[in-house]
Amino acid sequence: PLAYDRQQYEKGYNKAIDDFAIRFFCELNNRVVRPIFSKQIQSKFTIDDIKSIFDEIVEQLRAGAEYD
Repeated sequence: PLAYDRQQYEKGYNKAIDDFAIRFFCELNNRVVRPIFSKQIQSKFTIDDIKSIFDEIVEQLRAGAEYD
């Protein structure tokens, strides 16, 4: 029983990580990649710009914000 519980926990944990990664990269694509290729935003970012974008996306995802 304990091994099964542990296996179920790990399965759920891994699924949550996978789901978060998918949502994160979809949002990153929508907010950074697409605008760069459509020339809507500058094509050069500083490390701080990119970190700021990542931090903002993570906070939105933590808050349960929807994404397209």
